[in-house]
Amino acid sequence: MPLSYKAQAITMTIRCMWKLAGGLLIGVTIFFSLIPLPSVQPSAIPDKLVHGAVYALLMLWFVQITRRHRWAALALALTLLGISLELGQGAGGYRAFSYLDIAANTFGIALGWISALLGLSSILTRLETVLAIHNTRRSTP
Repeated sequence: MPLSYKAQAITMTIRCMWKLAGGLLIGVTIFFSLIPLPSVQPSAIPDKLVHGAVYALLMLWFVQITRRHRWAALALALTLLGISLELGQGAGGYRAFSYLDIAANTFGIALGWISALLGLSSILTRLETVLAIHNTRRSTP
């Protein structure tokens, strides 16, 4: 059953918000990758685990709004982002370039891709449908 015009508008709004939130995630990733690290105690979470988790989240986030045949390009773009940020860290003088960080980022991207293939690529679609139907029912007299 096709969605009503109101449901389609809600879907477009949600998709736009998803893209904006994705841009914010990229921005936060860039910011925290390039700022000088504070001289505090090491985190309880291993650094490579954080790298992998961040890039898995980014991949999984963006597969929601990217057609499946473009996932390889998305993975390549995220990989290049990770490499660029590592190069920026090395050039900045206050952080170090690390091949292991690049490997952890790439592993996270692969993990996000595999998660999407296993069924997590339709989270946004399900959310859109639930919200659109709920909102349409609420406003129906």
